[in-house]
Amino acid sequence: MTLTEAAASELLERIRAGLLAEGQISEAMAVGRAYVSTGAAAADRTCAGGRCLAPAAPFGRCRA
Repeated sequence: MTLTEAAASELLERIRAGLLAEGQISEAMAVGRAYVSTGAAAADRTCAGGRCLAPAAPFGRCRA
């Protein structure tokens, strides 16, 4: 989890580049399926229709 979308994108690219440097081609191609996002996006993802799916809402209450 990162603070900005730009940081999330950079993190994925750095992971991909590291895997490619070590010759792990299939793993590098799979990085695009990884979930790396901002804190706010992660909180939104745990909520569905105002009902929180996590044991405790990350930032208080889920937004409806």
